[in-house]
Amino acid sequence: DQLNVVNRTLGPSLNFFHRVVAVIFSCLAVHVLVSLRTPVREDQSRLTWTDLGGHPPDELRRLVQLGLLMIGVLAVIAVVMKAGLLSTSAAALIAAGVTLVAFRINARRRAQPQDRHETATRTSWWKSDRTWAALLCAIAVWMHFFFA
Repeated sequence: DQLNVVNRTLGPSLNFFHRVVAVIFSCLAVHVLVSLRTPVREDQSRLTWTDLGGHPPDELRRLVQLGLLMIGVLAVIAVVMKAGLLSTSAAALIAAGVTLVAFRINARRRAQPQDRHETATRTSWWKSDRTWAALLCAIAVWMHFFFA
């Protein structure tokens, strides 16, 4: 019974989460290649994240740094779990908690002192899209570790 390169590298019982990550990176590569090979029209050249009201460049840089830090922390948790020093249940809970903390750090840094009070009085935490995004992301991270 011969195994292909993927199965030899990652094991014969490849978790579907690994396939999801492979698909994400494949889509990212295709997106970047198509973007680099396609000429941009003048009217499209201003349709960028920052020009459309997304994150300013300095905030985007901080967000990328936080994302890279999260990847590093989750990788350490995964290595400790795979070494047998942490159960999958404990690793899943820790990883989900770390994810929620990262969302909280980002929300706190994003809020300006003058609009922090306005946001608290204007919308409840359970009505915020960011709250539900944080919970969904934490659940996805928990599932990734729990079913690894």
